[in-house]
Amino acid sequence: MRQASRSRGLTLTLALVLGVALHGLAWRAAAQDAPPPPAGAAGDTAPATRAATLPGTVEALFRRANELAFAGNHAAALEVYGALGDAGIVDPDVEQNIAVCHARLGDLPRAIFHFERALLLRPGDEGVETALAAAEDALARARADEEGEAELARDTHFARSLVRGVSERGLAISLLLAMALLCAAAVARRRTHSEAPRLGLTLLALFLAVFVGVSASGLVAKQGWLHQGTPAVILTDPVQPHQSPDSRSPVLATPARGGERGTVLDEYEGFVRVRLGARQGWARADHVGRLR
Repeated sequence: MRQASRSRGLTLTLALVLGVALHGLAWRAAAQDAPPPPAGAAGDTAPATRAATLPGTVEALFRRANELAFAGNHAAALEVYGALGDAGIVDPDVEQNIAVCHARLGDLPRAIFHFERALLLRPGDEGVETALAAAEDALARARADEEGEAELARDTHFARSLVRGVSERGLAISLLLAMALLCAAAVARRRTHSEAPRLGLTLLALFLAVFVGVSASGLVAKQGWLHQGTPAVILTDPVQPHQSPDSRSPVLATPARGGERGTVLDEYEGFVRVRLGARQGWARADHVGRLR
């Protein structure tokens, strides 16, 4: 009897520790779902200058940027959208509009980058998914016309692709709710003595346990905990990675291409160490757009 009580106590302790860890993971994801604003990704003018020369409320800036974009003045629209970023505005519609402006100006690598950011903020948006695929195809076709065969490197990470259409906030909320229901089912089963209800609660607890595991795994994959570095997109075409964070150091044999997916592993004095498939090198930080 004493051994059974000790076993139950150990099980409850382990469950509590696991629950606290998963709760912390989910709470962190729910609180930090939005990526940071891209530094200097919307235009070439310094952020402070843009913010100072474009006065007005956030709503007025957004309307003005849209008016410029609809009028075909995409470069000016990017300046105004950049002022929204300087003000700390992180919004999927703004990111999508920035991407469209870059695409209209022929800067497809930056369009791909901002479409990806829009999907981070609003996963599963079919319109943005379609626009991203169109930008990737257009870039690949343009390179094929210029250079012959060309294939754009995409993010093929299996775990991330499974949860691409679900936001971190959604995964975190579903994880917290499933954990709460699992605890409630466990308590109810412990207090129920009839055989049929206990069986039903056991099956429910097993289902919820599987759901918790799937949600936690998806959240870990979404946040990249099992994948070293920060997902990124090459913004300039081409980018010649160096062997060290110095523009005078030797370069790698194969350049990085605009729109290519990579992973930022490190940063040093204006350079980032980026992994591109099987190769790694150092590139200027303003040539690489980090998605987180």
